[in-house]
This record gives sequence, C-alpha cells and structure tokens, in this order.
Amino acid sequence: MKVIKEVLKDQPFVAYKMNEEFNGKIVIDVREIITILNMFNQALYPIKIKEGCLMEAQPIQSYTGKEASLRKFLNLGKNNREQIILNMKPVIGG
Repeated sequence: MKVIKEVLKDQPFVAYKMNEEFNGKIVIDVREIITILNMFNQALYPIKIKEGCLMEAQPIQSYTGKEASLRKFLNLGKNNREQIILNMKPVIGG
C-alpha cells in the first residue's frame, strides 16, 4: 500500500479506508483503482504469450467485482506488486 500511496500522493480523490471523504466529497476507493490497474497489468494479463499469439485470459474480475481483483493483485506478492505499481507510474499519472 505504501507504494500506491506514494504514486498517488498528489491525487486527493483516493480513499484508503471505507467511507473516507475528502472535503466532504466521496472519493474513489483504492480497490477500484487496483481493479482498473489490473486490466492493464502485464503480469496478470500479458498481451502476448508468444510471438503471434494473444493471451486467452481476460481481466473479467475487473468487470465483476473489486474483491476478486484485489485478491488477484495481493496474490502477486509484495515485491511484485510494488514493482508493477512503479512500472505503471507513468500510466497512473503519479
């Protein structure tokens, strides 16, 4: 979580706790951000598995629920998660 907070430090719209608000406004749950990031996560859903073949797995969890996406992300292990977030920093906008 520390790396995600660092990458998103300039984004006040991210909630890290349930029902968290920013200046009285509802913010985006960090689980929602992880779900969206998973759709582009090449460790989970690589575009190609070998030359000329597209990966068959699709980020279905990203469309069906935050909890499944979060579990899949957490199962990558702390070091892998942190590296993925750092690699995606330009895409995230941090």
